[in-house]
Amino acid sequence: MPLLETARTGFELLLSIGAGSGLLYLLRWYWWRINAWSEIAAMAVSFVVAIGFFVAGRMGSVFPPNTALLVTVFATTFAWITVTLVTRPESEETLVSFYRLIRPAGPGWGSIAAKAGVGPSPDSISMQLLCWVLGCTFVYATLFGFGSALSYVTKNSSEQARLVKTVVSNSTFDRGSLSPTYIKPFDVFSNGGKTGDWLAALDSNTAPVLRWPELCQNVSKTPAESGGSLRTLENSNNP
Repeated sequence: MPLLETARTGFELLLSIGAGSGLLYLLRWYWWRINAWSEIAAMAVSFVVAIGFFVAGRMGSVFPPNTALLVTVFATTFAWITVTLVTRPESEETLVSFYRLIRPAGPGWGSIAAKAGVGPSPDSISMQLLCWVLGCTFVYATLFGFGSALSYVTKNSSEQARLVKTVVSNSTFDRGSLSPTYIKPFDVFSNGGKTGDWLAALDSNTAPVLRWPELCQNVSKTPAESGGSLRTLENSNNP
């Protein structure tokens, strides 16, 4: 039996090993107290716990991947924080020299910043968080965008035409710009209460639909008496 049966197994193992020490690699830029022993402890504990779960799984004691990941993160975090607090920090000369060169942001370097005498950091944690969110959004948008493009290319001509028609039917074209048209949900509720039409007026689904007043009249009827109206509603919602 191979050690790693699938690529997913290997990916989950690497994720568990790396996730345990990931928090340390971020916080070391914002807390002067973290030292080399903190990183060694994080890497060692993360590796041991992740391999332990992997070996247990190979022996028949299967744990959900998310459970193993969370236990690895919490165990590693507890270990490196404990090691950080019981070991000696880096020398003050090294810390001051590092701060003068990097000028990291955040309150974790307050005492070292005062001794460095170069003023507060020009960076902002809030802006760094915003850049992080935008970066993650860009990465995932790129992944899904390329996936959608590849999906479009592999479709036949009729499916491509249907997809383009769906996009265009929910967009407006003005002065050479194509913009999506959004329907505000509260406007739908307001108009539905006035007109009894709870469905969007502009819908890319061209199947016949059953309006709300007509549905109220037919709910007490048998399928034969309603003339298939309820089936029409079902078909309209499932093209």
